[in-house]
Amino acid sequence: RAAGAANLRHEGNAAAVNTRMAGMAPQGDPAEFRAALQAGVDQQIDDAMLQEDLVRQNFDALLQDLTPSLGTPQVRGNSIRSGLADAYDAAQQNVRDKYAAIDQANTPVDIGPLRELFEQVDAGLPVNDAQRFRPTEASPPALLAPAKPEAPINTGVLDAEGRPILRDPPPVDQTVPYREVASIRSGLTDDALKQRAAKENQAARVTDMYREQVDNFSDQALPEDMRAALTDARAARRDVADRFERPGTGIAETLGPREGGDYRMDPSAVPGRFAQPDSGRLDDLQALLREAGGDPRVRDGLADEFIADVRARGLTEKPDALAKYLDDRSVLLSNF
Repeated sequence: RAAGAANLRHEGNAAAVNTRMAGMAPQGDPAEFRAALQAGVDQQIDDAMLQEDLVRQNFDALLQDLTPSLGTPQVRGNSIRSGLADAYDAAQQNVRDKYAAIDQANTPVDIGPLRELFEQVDAGLPVNDAQRFRPTEASPPALLAPAKPEAPINTGVLDAEGRPILRDPPPVDQTVPYREVASIRSGLTDDALKQRAAKENQAARVTDMYREQVDNFSDQALPEDMRAALTDARAARRDVADRFERPGTGIAETLGPREGGDYRMDPSAVPGRFAQPDSGRLDDLQALLREAGGDPRVRDGLADEFIADVRARGLTEKPDALAKYLDDRSVLLSNF
Protein backbone atom coordinates (compact mmCIF):
# COMPACT_ATOMS: atom_id res chain seq x y z
CA ARG A 1 0.00 0.00 0.00
CA ALA A 2 3.13 2.27 0.13
CA ALA A 3 4.79 1.43 -3.17
CA GLY A 4 7.27 4.26 -3.01
CA ALA A 5 8.58 3.28 0.40
CA ALA A 6 8.87 -0.36 -0.65
CA ASN A 7 10.84 0.62 -3.72
CA LEU A 8 13.24 2.68 -1.61
CA ARG A 9 13.84 -0.24 0.72
CA HIS A 10 14.47 -2.54 -2.23
CA GLU A 11 17.01 -0.17 -3.70
CA GLY A 12 18.67 0.28 -0.33
CA ASN A 13 18.98 -3.46 0.15
CA ALA A 14 20.47 -3.87 -3.33
CA ALA A 15 22.98 -1.13 -2.63
CA ALA A 16 23.95 -2.75 0.69
CA VAL A 17 24.46 -6.10 -1.03
CA ASN A 18 26.59 -4.52 -3.73
CA THR A 19 28.67 -2.68 -1.16
CA ARG A 20 29.19 -5.88 0.81
CA MET A 21 30.10 -7.90 -2.27
CA ALA A 22 32.50 -5.21 -3.43
CA GLY A 23 34.24 -5.35 -0.04
CA MET A 24 34.64 -9.13 -0.36
CA ALA A 25 36.18 -9.09 -3.82
CA PRO A 26 39.80 -10.39 -3.93
CA GLN A 27 42.32 -7.60 -3.97
CA GLY A 28 45.53 -9.69 -4.22
CA ASP A 29 47.51 -11.12 -7.17
CA PRO A 30 46.35 -14.65 -8.12
CA ALA A 31 49.97 -15.69 -8.83
CA GLU A 32 51.00 -14.71 -5.32
CA PHE A 33 48.07 -16.72 -3.95
CA ARG A 34 49.20 -19.82 -5.91
CA ALA A 35 52.79 -19.35 -4.73
CA ALA A 36 51.73 -19.04 -1.10
CA LEU A 37 49.55 -22.13 -1.38
CA GLN A 38 52.39 -24.15 -2.96
CA ALA A 39 54.79 -22.98 -0.26
CA GLY A 40 52.42 -24.27 2.39
CA VAL A 41 52.11 -27.62 0.63
CA ASP A 42 55.87 -27.88 0.22
CA GLN A 43 56.41 -27.14 3.90
CA GLN A 44 54.00 -29.89 4.91
CA ILE A 45 55.73 -32.33 2.57
CA ASP A 46 59.15 -31.35 3.94
CA ASP A 47 57.92 -31.83 7.48
CA ALA A 48 56.54 -35.28 6.59
CA MET A 49 59.79 -36.32 4.89
CA LEU A 50 61.80 -35.16 7.89
CA GLN A 51 59.57 -37.17 10.19
CA GLU A 52 59.96 -40.19 7.89
CA ASP A 53 63.73 -39.81 8.02
CA LEU A 54 63.66 -39.73 11.81
CA VAL A 55 61.44 -42.81 11.97
CA ARG A 56 63.61 -44.62 9.42
CA GLN A 57 66.76 -43.84 11.38
CA ASN A 58 65.15 -45.16 14.54
CA PHE A 59 63.94 -48.23 12.64
CA ASP A 60 67.40 -48.88 11.21
CA ALA A 61 68.89 -48.54 14.69
CA LEU A 62 66.41 -51.11 16.01
CA LEU A 63 67.20 -53.41 13.10
CA GLN A 64 70.88 -53.09 13.95
CA ASP A 65 70.04 -54.31 17.44
CA LEU A 66 68.20 -57.21 15.80
CA THR A 67 71.25 -58.35 13.85
CA PRO A 68 72.41 -61.76 15.16
CA SER A 69 75.80 -61.60 16.83
CA LEU A 70 76.19 -65.29 16.04
CA GLY A 71 76.04 -64.76 12.33
CA THR A 72 75.70 -68.26 10.85
CA PRO A 73 73.68 -71.37 11.73
CA GLN A 74 76.96 -73.23 12.31
CA VAL A 75 78.13 -70.70 14.88
CA ARG A 76 74.75 -70.67 16.60
CA GLY A 77 74.65 -74.47 16.63
CA ASN A 78 78.11 -74.75 18.15
CA SER A 79 77.15 -72.20 20.79
CA ILE A 80 74.05 -74.13 21.82
CA ARG A 81 75.90 -77.45 21.72
CA SER A 82 78.75 -76.14 23.89
CA GLY A 83 76.39 -75.08 26.66
CA LEU A 84 74.47 -78.34 26.45
CA ALA A 85 77.65 -80.44 26.43
CA ASP A 86 78.88 -78.73 29.59
CA ALA A 87 75.58 -79.51 31.32
CA TYR A 88 75.93 -83.14 30.19
CA ASP A 89 79.51 -83.31 31.46
CA ALA A 90 78.44 -81.93 34.85
CA ALA A 91 75.69 -84.55 35.13
CA GLN A 92 78.11 -87.30 34.14
CA GLN A 93 80.67 -86.07 36.66
CA ASN A 94 78.06 -86.40 39.38
CA VAL A 95 77.57 -90.03 38.38
CA ARG A 96 81.33 -90.64 38.25
CA ASP A 97 81.69 -89.17 41.73
CA LYS A 98 79.02 -91.50 43.09
CA TYR A 99 80.66 -94.56 41.54
CA ALA A 100 84.12 -93.39 42.61
CA ALA A 101 83.03 -93.39 46.24
CA ILE A 102 82.15 -97.07 45.84
CA ASP A 103 85.25 -97.98 43.85
CA GLN A 104 87.62 -96.26 46.24
CA ALA A 105 86.18 -98.14 49.19
CA ASN A 106 88.22 -101.09 47.87
CA THR A 107 85.95 -103.64 49.53
CA PRO A 108 87.18 -107.24 49.01
CA VAL A 109 84.73 -109.50 47.17
CA ASP A 110 84.79 -113.11 45.98
CA ILE A 111 84.76 -112.80 42.21
CA GLY A 112 84.14 -116.49 41.64
CA PRO A 113 80.34 -116.06 41.40
CA LEU A 114 80.80 -113.39 38.74
CA ARG A 115 82.90 -115.82 36.70
CA GLU A 116 80.06 -118.33 36.97
CA LEU A 117 77.46 -115.73 35.92
CA PHE A 118 79.53 -114.84 32.87
CA GLU A 119 79.88 -118.53 32.03
CA GLN A 120 76.09 -118.80 32.04
CA VAL A 121 75.87 -115.91 29.57
CA ASP A 122 78.57 -117.55 27.43
CA ALA A 123 76.63 -120.81 27.36
CA GLY A 124 73.44 -119.08 26.27
CA LEU A 125 74.94 -117.14 23.37
CA PRO A 126 74.65 -118.38 19.79
CA VAL A 127 78.06 -119.26 18.41
CA ASN A 128 77.94 -116.34 15.98
CA ASP A 129 77.20 -113.83 18.76
CA ALA A 130 79.86 -115.32 21.00
CA GLN A 131 82.50 -115.04 18.28
CA ARG A 132 81.50 -111.59 17.05
CA PHE A 133 80.19 -109.72 20.07
CA ARG A 134 81.57 -111.22 23.28
CA PRO A 135 83.21 -108.19 24.97
CA THR A 136 86.79 -108.30 26.23
CA GLU A 137 85.49 -107.31 29.69
CA ALA A 138 83.90 -110.78 29.94
CA SER A 139 87.34 -112.39 30.37
CA PRO A 140 88.84 -110.87 33.59
CA PRO A 141 86.68 -112.87 36.08
CA ALA A 142 88.03 -116.14 34.71
CA LEU A 143 91.59 -114.80 34.91
CA LEU A 144 91.14 -113.54 38.46
CA ALA A 145 89.37 -116.69 39.65
CA PRO A 146 90.36 -119.74 37.57
CA ALA A 147 87.55 -122.25 37.43
CA LYS A 148 89.72 -125.34 37.25
CA PRO A 149 91.90 -126.25 40.24
CA GLU A 150 95.58 -126.70 39.70
CA ALA A 151 97.02 -130.24 39.42
CA PRO A 152 97.68 -132.14 42.68
CA ILE A 153 101.04 -131.44 44.23
CA ASN A 154 103.63 -134.23 44.41
CA THR A 155 104.97 -134.32 47.96
CA GLY A 156 108.08 -136.28 46.91
CA VAL A 157 107.15 -139.03 49.36
CA LEU A 158 106.16 -142.55 48.29
CA ASP A 159 103.50 -144.62 49.93
CA ALA A 160 103.91 -148.25 51.00
CA GLU A 161 103.31 -149.41 47.45
CA GLY A 162 105.90 -147.04 46.03
CA ARG A 163 103.46 -144.59 44.54
CA PRO A 164 104.05 -140.86 45.01
CA ILE A 165 101.92 -139.25 47.66
CA LEU A 166 99.95 -136.33 46.27
CA ARG A 167 98.15 -133.60 48.11
CA ASP A 168 95.48 -131.20 46.98
CA PRO A 169 96.66 -127.75 45.97
CA PRO A 170 95.81 -124.95 48.35
CA PRO A 171 92.50 -123.28 47.52
CA VAL A 172 92.75 -120.46 45.00
CA ASP A 173 92.11 -117.09 46.57
CA GLN A 174 89.29 -115.56 44.52
CA THR A 175 89.08 -112.41 46.62
CA VAL A 176 89.74 -109.21 44.70
CA PRO A 177 89.15 -105.53 45.44
CA TYR A 178 85.74 -104.40 44.24
CA ARG A 179 87.48 -101.91 41.95
CA GLU A 180 88.18 -104.85 39.63
CA VAL A 181 84.43 -105.43 39.29
CA ALA A 182 83.78 -101.70 38.90
CA SER A 183 86.36 -101.52 36.13
CA ILE A 184 84.62 -104.36 34.29
CA ARG A 185 81.26 -102.63 34.54
CA SER A 186 82.67 -99.27 33.45
CA GLY A 187 84.22 -100.90 30.40
CA LEU A 188 80.97 -102.64 29.51
CA THR A 189 79.03 -99.39 29.88
CA ASP A 190 81.43 -97.53 27.57
CA ASP A 191 81.25 -100.37 25.05
CA ALA A 192 77.46 -100.30 24.98
CA LEU A 193 77.33 -96.52 24.52
CA LYS A 194 79.76 -96.64 21.61
CA GLN A 195 77.95 -99.56 20.01
CA ARG A 196 74.59 -97.81 20.18
CA ALA A 197 76.09 -94.63 18.79
CA ALA A 198 77.40 -96.68 15.87
CA LYS A 199 73.98 -98.38 15.45
CA GLU A 200 75.54 -101.74 16.41
CA ASN A 201 72.43 -102.80 18.30
CA GLN A 202 73.15 -106.53 18.35
CA ALA A 203 76.58 -105.98 19.88
CA ALA A 204 75.09 -103.58 22.43
CA ARG A 205 72.47 -106.18 23.39
CA VAL A 206 75.16 -108.78 24.10
CA THR A 207 77.24 -106.28 26.06
CA ASP A 208 74.23 -105.39 28.19
CA MET A 209 73.75 -109.05 29.09
CA TYR A 210 77.17 -109.11 30.76
CA ARG A 211 76.63 -105.74 32.39
CA GLU A 212 73.37 -106.93 33.93
CA GLN A 213 75.21 -109.88 35.46
CA VAL A 214 77.76 -107.51 36.98
CA ASP A 215 74.88 -105.63 38.61
CA ASN A 216 73.36 -108.89 39.86
CA PHE A 217 76.71 -109.91 41.32
CA SER A 218 77.24 -106.55 43.00
CA ASP A 219 73.80 -106.71 44.62
CA GLN A 220 74.84 -109.92 46.32
CA ALA A 221 78.52 -109.36 46.98
CA LEU A 222 78.58 -105.87 48.53
CA PRO A 223 77.70 -105.01 52.13
CA GLU A 224 74.39 -103.28 52.74
CA ASP A 225 75.74 -99.73 52.99
CA MET A 226 77.61 -100.05 49.70
CA ARG A 227 74.59 -101.62 48.02
CA ALA A 228 72.59 -98.53 48.99
CA ALA A 229 75.31 -96.29 47.55
CA LEU A 230 75.40 -98.39 44.40
CA THR A 231 71.62 -98.13 44.02
CA ASP A 232 71.93 -94.35 44.30
CA ALA A 233 74.70 -94.28 41.69
CA ARG A 234 72.67 -96.41 39.30
CA ALA A 235 69.64 -94.15 39.73
CA ALA A 236 71.81 -91.14 38.93
CA ARG A 237 73.13 -92.89 35.83
CA ARG A 238 69.63 -93.77 34.63
CA ASP A 239 68.57 -90.18 35.20
CA VAL A 240 71.44 -88.90 33.04
CA ALA A 241 70.63 -91.43 30.34
CA ASP A 242 66.97 -90.36 30.32
CA ARG A 243 67.79 -86.66 30.20
CA PHE A 244 70.67 -86.66 27.72
CA GLU A 245 70.82 -89.99 25.87
CA ARG A 246 67.25 -91.04 25.10
CA PRO A 247 67.16 -91.94 21.37
CA GLY A 248 65.15 -89.66 19.13
CA THR A 249 65.34 -86.59 21.36
CA GLY A 250 66.93 -83.34 20.24
CA ILE A 251 69.47 -83.43 23.07
CA ALA A 252 70.59 -86.98 22.31
CA GLU A 253 70.91 -86.24 18.60
CA THR A 254 72.81 -83.01 19.28
CA LEU A 255 75.29 -84.73 21.59
CA GLY A 256 75.43 -88.07 19.78
CA PRO A 257 79.01 -88.93 18.80
CA ARG A 258 80.12 -90.13 15.43
CA GLU A 259 82.75 -92.83 15.21
CA GLY A 260 86.04 -90.98 15.27
CA GLY A 261 85.06 -88.51 17.97
CA ASP A 262 83.02 -85.84 16.17
CA TYR A 263 79.30 -85.20 16.54
CA ARG A 264 76.82 -86.89 14.22
CA MET A 265 74.55 -83.86 13.77
CA ASP A 266 75.93 -80.97 11.74
CA PRO A 267 76.02 -77.81 13.88
CA SER A 268 73.91 -75.90 11.34
CA ALA A 269 70.98 -78.23 12.11
CA VAL A 270 71.12 -77.72 15.88
CA PRO A 271 69.43 -74.28 16.29
CA GLY A 272 66.38 -75.14 14.23
CA ARG A 273 65.88 -78.33 16.21
CA PHE A 274 65.25 -76.31 19.37
CA ALA A 275 63.91 -72.88 18.25
CA GLN A 276 60.52 -74.43 17.57
CA PRO A 277 57.08 -72.86 17.01
CA ASP A 278 54.26 -73.72 19.39
CA SER A 279 53.05 -76.36 16.94
CA GLY A 280 56.52 -77.94 16.70
CA ARG A 281 58.62 -80.24 18.90
CA LEU A 282 58.30 -78.27 22.11
CA ASP A 283 59.59 -81.21 24.17
CA ASP A 284 63.03 -80.62 22.68
CA LEU A 285 62.92 -76.89 23.40
CA GLN A 286 61.71 -77.38 26.95
CA ALA A 287 64.30 -80.09 27.64
CA LEU A 288 67.09 -77.82 26.39
CA LEU A 289 65.90 -74.92 28.55
CA ARG A 290 65.53 -77.25 31.53
CA GLU A 291 69.06 -78.64 31.22
CA ALA A 292 71.00 -75.61 30.02
CA GLY A 293 68.56 -72.70 29.76
CA GLY A 294 70.65 -70.56 32.08
CA ASP A 295 73.78 -70.84 29.96
CA PRO A 296 74.36 -67.62 27.94
CA ARG A 297 75.66 -69.63 25.00
CA VAL A 298 72.41 -71.54 24.77
CA ARG A 299 70.23 -68.45 25.20
CA ASP A 300 72.24 -66.43 22.68
CA GLY A 301 72.07 -69.26 20.16
CA LEU A 302 68.29 -69.57 20.49
CA ALA A 303 67.69 -65.81 20.40
CA ASP A 304 69.91 -65.27 17.36
CA GLU A 305 68.27 -68.19 15.54
CA PHE A 306 64.89 -66.58 16.14
CA ILE A 307 66.11 -63.16 14.97
CA ALA A 308 67.86 -64.59 11.92
CA ASP A 309 64.65 -66.36 10.90
CA VAL A 310 62.64 -63.14 11.27
CA ARG A 311 65.15 -61.29 9.08
CA ALA A 312 65.33 -64.07 6.51
CA ARG A 313 61.54 -64.03 6.12
CA GLY A 314 61.52 -60.23 5.74
CA LEU A 315 59.02 -59.92 8.58
CA THR A 316 60.41 -56.60 9.83
CA GLU A 317 58.69 -55.01 6.81
CA LYS A 318 55.45 -56.98 7.29
CA PRO A 319 53.82 -56.06 10.61
CA ASP A 320 50.80 -58.34 10.27
CA ALA A 321 52.91 -61.35 9.31
CA LEU A 322 55.36 -60.56 12.10
CA ALA A 323 52.55 -60.44 14.66
CA LYS A 324 51.38 -63.88 13.59
CA TYR A 325 54.94 -65.19 13.68
CA LEU A 326 55.32 -63.96 17.26
CA ASP A 327 52.00 -65.50 18.29
CA ASP A 328 53.08 -68.83 16.82
CA ARG A 329 56.22 -68.83 19.03
CA SER A 330 54.83 -67.72 22.36
CA VAL A 331 56.44 -70.60 24.27
CA LEU A 332 59.92 -69.76 23.00
CA LEU A 333 59.45 -66.03 23.53
CA SER A 334 58.10 -66.50 27.06
CA ASN A 335 61.58 -67.67 28.07
CA PHE A 336 63.13 -64.38 26.93
